[in-house]
Amino acid sequence: EKGLLDRERTESDQRANAVRIAPGGRKALRGARSASDRVERALLAGLPAADRARLVKMLSAVVAQAEAEEAAPKADRRREIKRARQFFSQCVYGNAPLKR
Repeated sequence: EKGLLDRERTESDQRANAVRIAPGGRKALRGARSASDRVERALLAGLPAADRARLVKMLSAVVAQAEAEEAAPKADRRREIKRARQFFSQCVYGNAPLKR
């Protein structure tokens, strides 16, 4: 509708669509990245260079962990979620298990 994406049926499966960024979408993405870069520079301008580098490194680690979580098999994620619930329950309620 806004011309940001192009969709086209795939040859191998007529139920599926191949989606590509349209020229208008590329232009919008460039504008959003430019605005994001300006805001980031303004927000981080007050930090010393070493602190900015450390922040980028820590945030990169968070992103890597999030990507690893998404790639993990669902059973592994359920197990990790259960452990996280137990941990937070212990933090909030002492040793009492989390009640559902």
